[in-house]
Amino acid sequence: METVLESWKSRFETPTIDALLAGVPVEARAEMEAFRKRVGRSSVRWKGTPWRWTIQIDYPDGHACLVPDPESPRVAIALSAGFFAEHPPETLPRPARDLLLNAVSVGEVVWSEWSLGSPGSSEAILDVLGMG
Repeated sequence: METVLESWKSRFETPTIDALLAGVPVEARAEMEAFRKRVGRSSVRWKGTPWRWTIQIDYPDGHACLVPDPESPRVAIALSAGFFAEHPPETLPRPARDLLLNAVSVGEVVWSEWSLGSPGSSEAILDVLGMG
């Protein structure tokens, strides 16, 4: 029987959302579920290393990827140039600015990763981004 970690890493067998969430610590699992419910439609997508299988959530202005890494569950959010035009970094709370300093630009999109796990973390992320 395949372990949860193997199902997250195995490129050639698409896991279910439930299988991916089963390998995440309980606190992070609750935050991932809360994020999914508040944002939009979700599907399982392969994103390659280091994210591997993700739970992609589509919303009107883009998408986010829940990364169910058993050791470091997180959410990666694609932010467009329009987001920064509407929310200059200096107007964002300090934790958001700090995370955006390590964001990666890919073309016109900036990817920012946020840790999940502590109670209320998904709500705080969504509120900071004006997506709540």
